[in-house]
Amino acid sequence: VTSQTHHHRTMSSSVDNYKRFVWNINGESMNKFFSSNCILSSPIIKYFDIDFRLKLCPSDNNGFIGIDLMSKPSDIDNIQSLFKIYIQNDLIIKTNVRFEQNNHNINNMNDEDRNKHMVNNENCLSSHLIKTTIKPSDYQQICDVKQLSISIDICLISISYLPQNNIFDERKYNDYIDKYSKLIQVNKHEILKWNLNEMIIRKLKQIDDKIFYDDNNDKSRSKLWALSIGNNNNDNNCLFKLELMCLPPNIYKINVAIKLLINYDNNDNMNEISVIVNNIGFGKNDKNYVLFTNLKWK
Repeated sequence: VTSQTHHHRTMSSSVDNYKRFVWNINGESMNKFFSSNCILSSPIIKYFDIDFRLKLCPSDNNGFIGIDLMSKPSDIDNIQSLFKIYIQNDLIIKTNVRFEQNNHNINNMNDEDRNKHMVNNENCLSSHLIKTTIKPSDYQQICDVKQLSISIDICLISISYLPQNNIFDERKYNDYIDKYSKLIQVNKHEILKWNLNEMIIRKLKQIDDKIFYDDNNDKSRSKLWALSIGNNNNDNNCLFKLELMCLPPNIYKINVAIKLLINYDNNDNMNEISVIVNNIGFGKNDKNYVLFTNLKWK
């Protein structure tokens, strides 16, 4: 537990400490999922004292997912969290989300999606919109099943405790520690390995704007970084993204040296890219990812 000031304390949690929630879509909601430009809202997702809601707007053009903070104790602010969202067991989103009171992170959306989101957002304290490649046409084969399963894994990385009237409540503070807090480990050197199978590579070559995320749940692996790969709308180019998921409290940015090694079909030829990237982090003007854009398909 790290203290910024005597009356403003930040707590951090283990990034292995996910809680899973399942949202089953059926009936009329199932029909809406396969309609265009409809927004589906999940039931309230309770994470101890904090309530979230997921909004889903699938589209074959410009779909999005909204993650809303619906309620929280008045002495909690600056909620930092990790979200993993699955549709039919396929990981479609893996992201860091930061919530602050009355802060709506919707600036990266077009006017139509932004307005659509705000109309359905009147009771929300804070929200975060994510562009997605969720296309109803990708799930047409499950129409006969009559149910779509969406799983949401949530891990709160840290919160700030803001005592009311500057009166520090040790019992409440310890309660929040029990619910939300463990240490985040940062290793000086890490190796991340991702084996892409033939099915993923074939889909990436065939479908524009499709993104795949590494979903390795090996507990020995770092949870600070997320790996994803997508199509670059080019016949022989792909995008590879290394995204920072979290940092310990009071560390806002880091400098990293990255060596990307690509091996095709386990042969002896290894493509290597080395870069040094400064100021990766979560400040207003910082990026929390490194994007490799000139990778060629074999």
